[in-house]
Amino acid sequence: MDSERWTDPQHSTKLANVPALRIARNYLEIILLNNKPKHTTKLKPMTAKQLIAKLNKICTENAVDPADVEVNFRWDDNSDVFRIKSASEDLFDAETNNILTSITLAPYKQ
Repeated sequence: MDSERWTDPQHSTKLANVPALRIARNYLEIILLNNKPKHTTKLKPMTAKQLIAKLNKICTENAVDPADVEVNFRWDDNSDVFRIKSASEDLFDAETNNILTSITLAPYKQ
């Protein structure tokens, strides 16, 4: 019987008119609006070309040979360092499954 109350449009309209529920609904809407992500545009992942260019730029600016520089990963400036063991193929296109669309960097297990 209780489940019928929630699906009955006439009953749910009555519930929406209860002042406490109206306030709760409005409060929830305010919370949801205030917690929207700051950046509404979709962030694009770095491409392999951009990564290679960035690595070369960093090595050139610091006058070092890329062969002498290790690659590490961090979630942020305060997190632990994960040493990158290898790079490998990740995903291929959905249509033909022949065109590489992403590469994965694999850390050493800690």
